[in-house]
Amino acid sequence: MKKYLDGLRRNRDFKATEIIQSSFAKTGIRRAELDKGLFQEIALIQNRTRGPLFELMAEVIIGKVFTLQGCDRQKVLSTPYGDRKIDIYIPSDKVAIEVKSGYARSTAFTRKQIQKDKYLLEYQCDVKRVVWFCFRGATDPIQKSLKDTGIEYCDIEYDSFEEQVSETEKIVIRV
Repeated sequence: MKKYLDGLRRNRDFKATEIIQSSFAKTGIRRAELDKGLFQEIALIQNRTRGPLFELMAEVIIGKVFTLQGCDRQKVLSTPYGDRKIDIYIPSDKVAIEVKSGYARSTAFTRKQIQKDKYLLEYQCDVKRVVWFCFRGATDPIQKSLKDTGIEYCDIEYDSFEEQVSETEKIVIRV
């Protein structure tokens, strides 16, 4: 797993470097002249923009599943363990949705989210279902924790999504 994650990080850094080099090539600035911190900042921006993109993708997919009439983004609900920021909340169905754009691992942060979601399911009358949409999957311990606490888990292959429009026509969305 560590090797896989390191590969993802190297690829992200390579892509960021490639973008900068091609942009700066026209100005005559060489890569050796650039500050390494610049590459780290760009990688951080990539990570921060990926979340909202995947939330929008999840909203489209969820719209088909729940026939969305309206939803709230980034709704905050209180728990004894601290506030829980819900990525997408569907008030009409009382469904709280967590969107994971990266591979969901068992970290202190995700365990705390699961603890808060369990509380919401058990004690919050505004939440009847909690669903985690993981676009790159989740570790077995995370899947087990979700299942044990009554949280639904949905693994979505994010780089291609197929929908059958008719008997002969299919739409494939590639990200």
